[in-house]
Amino acid sequence: MTQVLEVSEMSVSFPRRSGLLGKSQPLRVVENVSFEVGKGEVVALVGESGSGKSTIARAVLRLLPIDNGRITLADVDITTLSQRALRPHRRNAQLVFQDPYSSLDPSMTAIEIVEEPLRGFAMSREERLRSAQELLASVGLAGVEGRYPYEFSGGQRQRIAIARALAPRPALIICDEPVSALDLSTQNQIISLLDSLRQSLGVSYLFISHDLSVVRRIADRVLVMYAGEIVEEGPTERVFRDPVHPYTLALLSAVPAVVGDRSKHAKRIVLEGDLPVPGAPPPGCRFHTRCPFAMDVCRSEVPAWTEFDHGVSGRCHLHTSGSTLGFSGLTQFAEDAMASTDRDRGQTSI
Repeated sequence: MTQVLEVSEMSVSFPRRSGLLGKSQPLRVVENVSFEVGKGEVVALVGESGSGKSTIARAVLRLLPIDNGRITLADVDITTLSQRALRPHRRNAQLVFQDPYSSLDPSMTAIEIVEEPLRGFAMSREERLRSAQELLASVGLAGVEGRYPYEFSGGQRQRIAIARALAPRPALIICDEPVSALDLSTQNQIISLLDSLRQSLGVSYLFISHDLSVVRRIADRVLVMYAGEIVEEGPTERVFRDPVHPYTLALLSAVPAVVGDRSKHAKRIVLEGDLPVPGAPPPGCRFHTRCPFAMDVCRSEVPAWTEFDHGVSGRCHLHTSGSTLGFSGLTQFAEDAMASTDRDRGQTSI
């Protein structure tokens, strides 16, 4: 598969002032993250708020500086490009924000909002407006070109934002919680629209979300983040059915449909405590302070990244320490939990 985005060993820090003299100390919030997004693929980045998902999105777009690593976008290494050299490559990756109410300029009409990204192209104004009109029609908003953002619903505003992101014909769209501010019915409409555009245009998505029910509908692959690092990744169906990390299991058990109709074996994992303080993760496994299955080795040794036969990879001592829970225990929990989810929704597959 052709890769439109390759991120290798990327770390991101924020400056932090401390001490009487106010010396700046780096605060590492993303640690050695690596992943790829293929052409026409949807890769979901999931985790709790504060895990580093949005930081990754902005770093990939070079809106934040990175400490180390490499970012390759559409076969071009953009890691160290100057802002001027980066400008022609920005069209290859666009961002759809979480809040459709604040991401659109209230003083511009719908067609002006979508036409604006085309002003850097060698196109006449008539060509730009015609293209913007076609883009609005492609997201189901034909005939509304002269209306202002306040005249649209939240779902319609998000459609305008999607049309704007499509205007430069990007290879990749980063969707940062694009449906979390919308009601359930509108969420379903936007997800269906994104999937339709992916199939018709071949665009790829890096889809950031904390909602696993949404991720389950749209993503080909899932990356699970905890405290600034990826702890599990793999094809969506396989991660949902056979997770290898207890944190993924906890996220799955928190899906409302599972909570509403659990089988006697599918007990919800309630995580106690908070995420580690950014820049100061605990020793050993970062998750051990909240993990219900933590062992002594988890508190002292960083688990190795392990690949499993079913195509899922992750870092957890449960699969390498001889624990009696191990892989089969996690798998059984997931099977019970997701079977319960399927019954609630009247479906048998993703």
